[in-house]
Amino acid sequence: MIKVGIHENVELVKAEKNDKGTLVISLKKGGGLSLAERLSSGSDESSAQEEADFIIWPITMGEYVQTGQKVAEEFEALSRMLKHILKGFITEDQIQKGFNPFNGIELEGKTDIEITEMLTTETVLAKMYSNIADQFIELVSPFIGKAMLFRVRLNRQSAKKAFSSFPKVGKFANLDRDAFWESMDVKAEASSVQYSNYELGFRKGDSIPDGKPSGTDLSNPDQVTTATAASAEETKAAEEMFGGAEA
Repeated sequence: MIKVGIHENVELVKAEKNDKGTLVISLKKGGGLSLAERLSSGSDESSAQEEADFIIWPITMGEYVQTGQKVAEEFEALSRMLKHILKGFITEDQIQKGFNPFNGIELEGKTDIEITEMLTTETVLAKMYSNIADQFIELVSPFIGKAMLFRVRLNRQSAKKAFSSFPKVGKFANLDRDAFWESMDVKAEASSVQYSNYELGFRKGDSIPDGKPSGTDLSNPDQVTTATAASAEETKAAEEMFGGAEA
């Protein structure tokens, strides 16, 4: 298991669909040393490798996703997350050529309103998710097993769940400033892999960075914390910026 936190020397070792058709991304964290280096090292620390599977759930209609506009936002967040990972392997031009959520879905002659309405149908949701999963797998597969190492930031799933997960990417999230996936070729002192103030639990009115955060610290791998009640205005702002506290 790979816990919540910022980790170095992480390798993407698997990207495939499970028997339910759901995308699973598997990571392995090693010490970044060769076998010869580990055997000749003077350290008595364990060199055991940590592994974890991360399930990338489909987008479905439900309590928090009830409109076509909300579906579009959820798919954009999912796409940005996967594209951010892909940028560790290929260029934006290559991603653009191989990434089309609407593949096989007829859009010709349809207005934005009509397309938005389409997004509330289960068949379209399933097709778009399948496209995104298949295209991610196809684009990243050539690099699996090549021992490419990354610096990765993982969030706790929620206030009550300390299991690690990929960060949810809100529409205003700046992945250049608050990256969660970065090549180990980038030196630690130049790294942009860091938690945002929101992920650290800071909310409106909190003193940053010295004050006590009033929300859930998503960088905390152990302590079970409970976010304080937020106003409707703050909740809306948080959802627009970060997609809420759940990752």
